[in-house]
Amino acid sequence: DFVIETLGGNDSVSISGDAAVLGGIMMGGDDDRFEMSGGSVEGSVLGDDARTEGNDVFAVSGGSIAGSIYAGGGNDNVSISGNASIGVAAGGPDSVGLESGDDVFTMSGGTLAGSVSGGSGDDRIPVSGGSIGGSIAGDEGHDVVTVSGGSIAGGIDAETVNLFGGSIGGDITGLSGNTLTINATSLTLSDGVLFQGTDAV
Repeated sequence: DFVIETLGGNDSVSISGDAAVLGGIMMGGDDDRFEMSGGSVEGSVLGDDARTEGNDVFAVSGGSIAGSIYAGGGNDNVSISGNASIGVAAGGPDSVGLESGDDVFTMSGGTLAGSVSGGSGDDRIPVSGGSIGGSIAGDEGHDVVTVSGGSIAGGIDAETVNLFGGSIGGDITGLSGNTLTINATSLTLSDGVLFQGTDAV
C-alpha cells in the first residue's frame, strides 16, 4: 500500500534523519523528484502511476528502502550513493527497475540487495562503487554499462560494456559489435567468465 501518493504535477519528496514511512511511495505523473539521505521506507518507491509518466529523479544517499525503486516511464535518473540500502520488492528480483525510457542509473556507494534492470530504451549505467547483490540487465534498446569500481555479484547483459575496475561475479553477455572495452589495473572477474555477443571483441 502507498502511504504517500503525490498524484499529478511536478512534486518533490525528501526523507532524512530518522523519518519512517510505513509503506510505499507513489510519485504519480509529471516530472517528480525523490530524495533520501536517511530514515526508512517500508515499501517500494514508484515514479509513475499507470496513467501518466514523467522524467523523474531519484537520489538516494542514505537510509533504507525495504522494497524496490521502479522509475516507470519517461527519461529518468536514479543515483545510489553513500550508505543507502535498497531491498527487493516481493516477487523480485530487482532492487532498481528503470523500466521504459532512456534512463540513467548511477551508483557510487550503498548496497542493493537485488539486481538492476534497464527495461526498454537506451540506458546508461555507470557503477563506480557500492555493492549490487544481483546482476545488471540492460534489456531492450542499446544500453551502456560502465564499471570502474564496486562489486556486482552476478553478471552484466548489455550491448556495450566498459570495464575499468571493480568486481563482477558473473558472465558478460548481450554484446553487440565491437563494444567490449577492458582497461583496468584492478578488475576481478569470476573464474571461467564468459564473454558472449555478436562480434564481441
